[in-house]
Amino acid sequence: MTPESVPEPDGLTLLTLALVGMGRRLRRRLAD
Repeated sequence: MTPESVPEPDGLTLLTLALVGMGRRLRRRLAD
């Protein structure tokens, strides 16, 4: 059972949350 064959929605959610968090931080820095 390779991890690649089994999709992990949790990983995708974590990545999306991380991207959103980075975007918010960048926007805050640009706003200041």
